[in-house]
Amino acid sequence: MRMPLLNALRQMRLQISSLLGLIIIIGVAVGFYATLKSNSVNFEQSSHQYFQDYKMPDLIVDGIDFTEEDAANLEKIAGVEAVQARATVDARDGDITFRLLSYDIHNPRVNRPYLYEGEEPKTAEECLVADKYAVKHNVHPGDTLSFENRAFSAECKVSGIATTPEDMYLKQSATESIADTSEFGVLYVDTEFLSQRKIPMNQIALVFAQDSDEERIYDTVEDELGDRIVKLTKREKVSSYDAFSADVSDFNRMAYIFPIVFLIIASVVVFVGQRRNVLRDRRQIGVLKAMGCGSAQIMFLYCAISVVATVVGAALGAVIASVAGPSLVNTYQSIFSAPFFTFGGLAHHIWLPTIFAFIVTIVSTVIAVWGVVTIMPAEAMHAEQPKTGRDILLQRTRLWNRLTFHSRYAVKSALRNRGRFFAMVCGVVASVTLTVMSLGFQDSYKFITTDYFDTAIDYDFAVRTQPTPSTQPPAFLDAVDLTQQQQALVLPATLTAGDRDEELPVVIVDDPEAVYSFKADDGGEPEYGDGLVLSHYYADKLGVSVGDAVEITTPNGVVEGTIKVSDRVRQNLGFIAIATYAQAEKHLGLENPSYNTIFANADGDRNEVEKEIERQEGVLAISSIGDERESFQKLSATLNMYIELLVMFSIVLGVAALYSVSTIALLARQYEFVILRVMGYSPREISLAYLKELVMQFLVGLPLGLVGGYYLTSFVSRQFANSQLLFASFIDWDTYVYSALAAALVIGFVWLVSLRKIARLQLVEGLKGRDE
Repeated sequence: MRMPLLNALRQMRLQISSLLGLIIIIGVAVGFYATLKSNSVNFEQSSHQYFQDYKMPDLIVDGIDFTEEDAANLEKIAGVEAVQARATVDARDGDITFRLLSYDIHNPRVNRPYLYEGEEPKTAEECLVADKYAVKHNVHPGDTLSFENRAFSAECKVSGIATTPEDMYLKQSATESIADTSEFGVLYVDTEFLSQRKIPMNQIALVFAQDSDEERIYDTVEDELGDRIVKLTKREKVSSYDAFSADVSDFNRMAYIFPIVFLIIASVVVFVGQRRNVLRDRRQIGVLKAMGCGSAQIMFLYCAISVVATVVGAALGAVIASVAGPSLVNTYQSIFSAPFFTFGGLAHHIWLPTIFAFIVTIVSTVIAVWGVVTIMPAEAMHAEQPKTGRDILLQRTRLWNRLTFHSRYAVKSALRNRGRFFAMVCGVVASVTLTVMSLGFQDSYKFITTDYFDTAIDYDFAVRTQPTPSTQPPAFLDAVDLTQQQQALVLPATLTAGDRDEELPVVIVDDPEAVYSFKADDGGEPEYGDGLVLSHYYADKLGVSVGDAVEITTPNGVVEGTIKVSDRVRQNLGFIAIATYAQAEKHLGLENPSYNTIFANADGDRNEVEKEIERQEGVLAISSIGDERESFQKLSATLNMYIELLVMFSIVLGVAALYSVSTIALLARQYEFVILRVMGYSPREISLAYLKELVMQFLVGLPLGLVGGYYLTSFVSRQFANSQLLFASFIDWDTYVYSALAAALVIGFVWLVSLRKIARLQLVEGLKGRDE
């Protein structure tokens, strides 16, 4: 058995060109999975360690006029490990907004800063700067930063560059993806720094002990702080933790999609190649069986070829992961701040795709060779009985007689070997499908952001103020030139329907249509005046439809009651529930209507208007739709890099698959092409006939790939839904065009390679052997 095995491995050199494509397919599949899975696991584990060591809050309480005594009382609650009362306030330095977040520099207990550079502040006049802002503005320890608020002007000396668990994803507002660090930064200052400037504490952050009764703690906190609570934010709803959870989930999902498609194509390539090999070696198999070799032993010879190709492919995948993994980590570190996130543990995640690759290639080999290696020796010693040719449907039409010989030959040849025809079509389908999915994912992201910011939102600014009676207009209206303003009460709320509950902001406003232009599920205008309007995503999560009742509760009991769903709207960003003041008073127990948010529009330079509003008395914070749009556009630029990488992988798959199958076909049809040469056909004429075969296979696979890309994009979009973003499947027509052009280029490349092989055919050697 040793000599047959060595001979089988020697035969691999004759197939090296076809095996090369298979090795690349397996290598990319293994490398893609190992890269994303390693990074997903490392990101999750390192971030949880970071959250634990640096005390990510389990609960953040926003409210009014908190004191150190409140914090001390909360720390006595059973199950509470640490408490930090703090203040947060925005200040400006020209066009730059600083968010000042206080903490006890001598005893940091919650949301502890992680230092990248420098040292902890030693005095109240020193501060830490968020690392992303420091990098953008070239800030270093020892620099002095100046800023002003309507209540004070101040400066602080930078003692270090840092980040905190809450600012892993630096955001200026809840609806932003990532803050624009050219205009926004966070300063971590001592509690005394803000207390000296009469800034009241408006937050308390708590860390719970392990295995504590969280629901009991929430209830006790509400009882202790009472009406001073404005908002309770649990850890899973803290913006950074929410975004982190979504990214880990997305990493995991994407790690499987491409490798699965790649391994499916690998199985097809292996089947076609091994089927050709076993038919070529039919007589040798008969000799081996006559010498006493069993079917299993002979099958082992062919499996050995697949095993060697898989081992080499897995090694290539390890190299790809070793290069791509650290690069991916560096790219993500440029977006968010995860101090402990590094690339590692490749060995733990490369074995799974490798095992699957072994299974796929070996099973495909067994299926391909089973019908030949199990026949009797005498039967194997003579050639397989030729198959009787049958007319195809086209031959029964008048069009057939009008085709040239080359065209008729191309059509019949393409359909003669169904295995190779199927493999070529599968290669085209897979390449086009993945290209459409990659570009379609980008189109979907652009669509939802464009639809939200340019269509669904009708205001320029959301201005947060202290709760104010609705009868009292905002104090800053006379000082700022606004074209329109709507008072609204925005409350964090828990929505309950049956045994399901979701946390979602409730916006109570007199004229929702002046603020939002959402479309109902049926494409019409939503019914705002008859109850609560929900996004279809959260309505589905709650399991409610129009007419069903939803119970609403808020931390401070401002609104509380049961209200019917009057409509469901299409919403992909900034999820909210909407009710009018009249409905809130009627169903939710709203007494003494008030507002804490102004939705405003302005003409002229909106940046100047934003600065002017921010300086006004009574303004707590302001978010600009323009800034949020820019934030998503910058994230889109980063996304484009990954889309280009996915498109490249899709094209590589097409090239590798079609090149392998084409090479197998050319090797199997040497005798046929040599006969055509002897009959007087030039290499150019033969290659043109082969090009027509490729074009026919391309035309069959292209529409299937375009349709497959649409459905795969829809499937992937649904998988990436989370509490911050709901992908809607949307594919531009130019995506289909680019995908078709990419596949056409792949076909062109395969044909150009075949030109060289056809031109190098040796007539004498070609007449000696015949595969089919």
